[in-house]
Amino acid sequence: MPTPQTGEQKDDYMKRCIPIVIKDGTAKGNDQAVAICSSMYDSHHKKMTEETKTFARTLKGVDIFATGTWNGDKYSEGDLDAIVEAYGKAPVKPPVKLGHDEAQKWFGQKDGAPALGWVENVRRVGSKLVADFAGVPEIIARLIENKNYRTKSAEIFWNFKEPSGKVWPRVLKAVSLLGADMPAVSSLNDLHTALLTSNYSSDTTGHASWPTAETNGNGGAVKCYEYAANQDHGGNMETRKYEEMIQSLEAKLETEKSLREQMETRAIKAESAIATRDEDFAIKQFREQTLINLKKEGKVTPAEEESLLITFSSLGPGNRKYADKEVNPRELFVKSLTERKPAVRFGEGGAGGEDNSEGDAPASVEVDRRIRKFVDDGQAKTYAEGKELVKIRLPQLWERYIRG
Repeated sequence: MPTPQTGEQKDDYMKRCIPIVIKDGTAKGNDQAVAICSSMYDSHHKKMTEETKTFARTLKGVDIFATGTWNGDKYSEGDLDAIVEAYGKAPVKPPVKLGHDEAQKWFGQKDGAPALGWVENVRRVGSKLVADFAGVPEIIARLIENKNYRTKSAEIFWNFKEPSGKVWPRVLKAVSLLGADMPAVSSLNDLHTALLTSNYSSDTTGHASWPTAETNGNGGAVKCYEYAANQDHGGNMETRKYEEMIQSLEAKLETEKSLREQMETRAIKAESAIATRDEDFAIKQFREQTLINLKKEGKVTPAEEESLLITFSSLGPGNRKYADKEVNPRELFVKSLTERKPAVRFGEGGAGGEDNSEGDAPASVEVDRRIRKFVDDGQAKTYAEGKELVKIRLPQLWERYIRG
C-alpha cells in the first residue's frame, strides 16, 4: 500500500491510494478502499508526530564540575563564578560530546563530528557548577538511561584570549560523556540524577575526574577533567566498543520499529474490517427497510429500486461540506426520497417541489440547469457541489443523465 509523502495533503493521498488498494485486491470496493486509505494516512501522521516529539531530549540540572584540587589544579567558588561569567560572553559555545579525544571520527572524516547536545544555562549551585544539556539525541539519552554513560567530564580553557585581546581566566569549552573511563572525583552526581529531573529514571551515584592538559590555540591551556590511566590500551578499542554499542541499540530500535509496523498493520486491518461491517450494515438497512417502506408508501417504484441502491452505496459514509455546512449525503438522499409525493411520475414535482426529469428536455441540459440553479440559490458554492446535490436530490434525473 502507498505511504503518504512528505507534505502530501490527505485529499491528494486519497486520490492516489484508492485506485492502488482496489487494483491490488486489498479492498473489495470503493468504500472499503476509502476506509483503508484514510486509516493509513492518519496512522502515518500520528506515527511521524510521535517520532518528532521524541527526537531529542533535554537533561536539566547536570553537575559538570566542582570546587577542589584536581590533578594539582585548585578550583575555588570564585573560579566557578569566572566560568559562569564567561559563559555566553566569551566566543565559545560548549557542546556535549563523547570522551575527550579531539580526533573523533563518526563517518571517517578528520573533523566535523556532530555535537551530541549543547551546554546551556550554566550556573553555580553552592560548590558545584551546574548546567542543562539541550538537544541530546534520543539514542544518546537511551545510552544514559541504560547506564552506558554514567559520568561526565568538563573541558576548561585557562586564560582564553579573544581576537580583541580580552583574556578570560576560565572558560567552559565542552562537557564529555564518559563510559568505560574511570572517574576519580566523587563529588558530582551521576547523569541519572539529571534524568530524574527530566522525568526519566534516576541513579544517584556521583563521580567526577582528574585532568589532562593540552594547548587551546589561544595562548592558554585546556584542562580535561578525566582520569586517563587506561589510555595506553588504545583509543581504537574504545571507539570500536562505542560503535558496537550503538550498532546494538540501532538493531534493537529496528526490531521495535518492525514490531510496531506489524501492530499498526493489524490495527489497520481491524479498522478496515469494522468499516466494512458498518458499511455493509448501512446498505443492508437501506435495501431491506428504507426502500421497502418507500415502496409501500408509493414513493419508490420497483423499477428504480436497483438504481437507488447503487446511488446510495456510491455516496459513501460520513459528512461532506456544502456551502459552508456539514451535511451527510446519504441522509439528504433518503430525505429527498421520503419527501416525494406518492406515485411519482416523470415530469411531475419530486422532493420539495423539485422536478426529477423536467419533461422531454435532454438530461444533460436539465442537469446543467439544475446545477447552475443550486449555485445561483447559494445552496452550492461551486459547480462540482451543485452536481453532487443533483445526484442526491434528483436521483431519477441523474439516472437518466448517466445512462445518456
